[in-house]
Amino acid sequence: MLPFNVERANCYGISEPAYQMAFGDSRDVEEPYDTPDAKKFAEVYCGPCPVKKLCLEMGKNESTGVWGGLLPHERFGK
Repeated sequence: MLPFNVERANCYGISEPAYQMAFGDSRDVEEPYDTPDAKKFAEVYCGPCPVKKLCLEMGKNESTGVWGGLLPHERFGK
């Protein structure tokens, strides 16, 4: 169970093409997430998101994806 109501997230319900543009193919875990498109997505969707802090907390141990507006290298300082 998620620690927040996911329907409140700005990224909830985005189209599959928009998701793939930012994050790559969700079926390919080797797809790089640290891309200009992913950063732009994070700025547009995550910046004003009402659950940004909770999302960042939920993704603190995730090595891929944008969580709380941060890319993996931003969350882990790599």
